[in-house]
Amino acid sequence: MTVTLLLFTIPQEDVVHEIVRGVMSCTFTLCFVFTFYKISSLSSQVEDDQLKVQVQSLFRYSFIFFVIAEGSWLVDNAQCPSLRKLPFYPHLHAVWHFFAASGMYGLWLCVVLLKWANPLQRNVKLSLWNGVIPHAVILKMKR
Repeated sequence: MTVTLLLFTIPQEDVVHEIVRGVMSCTFTLCFVFTFYKISSLSSQVEDDQLKVQVQSLFRYSFIFFVIAEGSWLVDNAQCPSLRKLPFYPHLHAVWHFFAASGMYGLWLCVVLLKWANPLQRNVKLSLWNGVIPHAVILKMKR
């Protein structure tokens, strides 16, 4: 909350504003790296080979979505004045939101699958709604 308050109250041209933005970006990046590392290490410990492949594939797609989101955000921030001069403005901020949300959903689903598969001893799999949107399905309890 302090970072948000500082960003809204300090003028954008001020050096302190840039320092606060840098701290926010670095914190986000560290959390991002830790989250991906932790989920990656947990997915390698799954005993069910089919689920392991599904979770690792979903993890890869989520990671790619985050890279696309970050790339579009960086280009949008760095090149906004140039992008506004184009005949068609590419709404990269909207691209950021779409891919960041899709990546977060994929990571959340990885965590759900990993939690359901191991501690509760359930037989789960990854399925697709309408062939597009992944979701977790509990098949049956293991004995």
